[in-house]
Amino acid sequence: KYIATEIMFIHPKIIITYNDDNYIYHKIKKIFSDIKFIAIQNGLREKVITSKIIHEINHDDLYCYGSSDHKKFKNLGWNINNLYPVGSLRAGIAYSKYHDQQIEYDIAYISEYHSDDNYQADVDWLERHYKIDKIFSEIVNNNDYSVVVLLGTKNKNEKEYYNTLFNGNVSFSDPNKYLDSYRFIFKSNLVIGFCSTLLVESVGLDKKVLAIDIDKNTKESSTFFSYNELKHYYSNTKELRRHIEDILHLSYKEYKSNMKTVKKSVMNLDAKKPPHLVISNSINQILKSYEL
Repeated sequence: KYIATEIMFIHPKIIITYNDDNYIYHKIKKIFSDIKFIAIQNGLREKVITSKIIHEINHDDLYCYGSSDHKKFKNLGWNINNLYPVGSLRAGIAYSKYHDQQIEYDIAYISEYHSDDNYQADVDWLERHYKIDKIFSEIVNNNDYSVVVLLGTKNKNEKEYYNTLFNGNVSFSDPNKYLDSYRFIFKSNLVIGFCSTLLVESVGLDKKVLAIDIDKNTKESSTFFSYNELKHYYSNTKELRRHIEDILHLSYKEYKSNMKTVKKSVMNLDAKKPPHLVISNSINQILKSYEL
C-alpha cells in the first residue's frame, strides 16, 4: 500500500522491473490500469524456483530469454499479454563490452558456492553441486587444463574453497568488477557448470557450454536445470573427461552450427539487436505514444 501510494503521487507512464516474478510488482499491476508495466527476466525459471511462487503472475510486456521460456510460463498458467524472447539483458550488455576478448583459458567453471551459515538452500541442490565440484576438480587435477572459476559472491571462503579443491591451480573472476564473469566467459573455450543462468547466457554468447548433472533417472534431474540439450549425466570420470575433450576440440564454427536451433530456444540473443537496445527502443515508442 505504501508503494502504491508513492506511485499515485509520482504517476509514471511506465513501471519497469528486473525482478520479473516479484510479488509486489504483480500486486501493484492490478491497481494501475493506466500505467504500462514492463518486466525483464533476470534468471532461469526452473521448478526449484517456480515451485516457491504462489502468487498470481500477470505481465503486460515480458522480455524473456527464449522460446522455451514461453512454453514454461504457459504450463505454469502465467498470464502474459506480450512476450518478447530477446535473450538476457546482462549477457547482451556483456557482449557489447567484451566480445572481442582473446581466449586464455580452456574452461570457465561456474561457481555455485554458498556458505552453509548464510544461505537457506535446497539440501538436494547443495549436495549435487558439491558432488559435481568434486568430480570436476578430480578431472582438472589430473589433466593439464587451464581453468578460471567464475565466483558468485564476495565471500573470501568461496575462493579458499576452490583453491583447496583445485590445489591452487586456477584463476578467478573478480565479483567486485561489473560483469567480470562474462569477460572471462569470452576468454574461455568452454563454460561448465551445474544449473547456473550463466550456462544458458553463454549459449547466447555463442560459447561452448556443458552442464553436468547426476542421477539421470530421478525426478529431480530436471528440477534444477531442464536444458537437456546442454547436459551431460555423469556416470564415470573417464567418460566425462572424454566428453569434455570432444567439446574442447570441436571448432567454434561447427559447434555454433550445431547449436543454432538450441540458441533460439534457450537464449535468443541477437548481437546486432541486443536486449538493452530492443527494450530501450520499446520504451521510447511507449513514451512517444503519450505525446500523440
